Amino acid sequence: MAQNENKKPKLLEHDGFKEWNYGGFEGKTNVEMWTPIFEANDLTFDEEWTDYDKLVNTLGDEGVADAIAEADSLKVAETYEEITERGQAAMDKVIADAKKKKAKRVLIVSSGSMIPTILEMVVPGEYKGEAIDNCSVTTLKYKDNHYSVAKINDTQYVE
Repeated sequence: MAQNENKKPKLLEHDGFKEWNYGGFEGKTNVEMWTPIFEANDLTFDEEWTDYDKLVNTLGDEGVADAIAEADSLKVAETYEEITERGQAAMDKVIADAKKKKAKRVLIVSSGSMIPTILEMVVPGEYKGEAIDNCSVTTLKYKDNHYSVAKINDTQYVE
């Protein structure tokens, strides 16, 4: 920080970018949450996530989110519709704020489930299921009310 001569940016929190809400599964193990969902789709859950691609190919992100919500005994896990509503509201707010402040760049920090959801919302069909590694960078460009993808899951700065 001592070498940084730039002004420190103001940080804002927005719940719209947080991870999907897994309801009663929060704090539980992957085995507890995923085993019944995998089994309901004639798949097997293991810690290597061997059948996860098959599950997503069968259900899609929407079906996966809705299956989690359905399996949640507390009935507070978010449905896909709820996830995308808050995600879209968050993206709309970021764009409105950026326009108002004439910002040229905005950094959003989110999670491995929410990032693909946002991509599907703003650039439908361009996200092809690429991995979203921890600390990776996914870059969107926004111009003339249109989003485009510049990078997905960039980790070159780590290497």
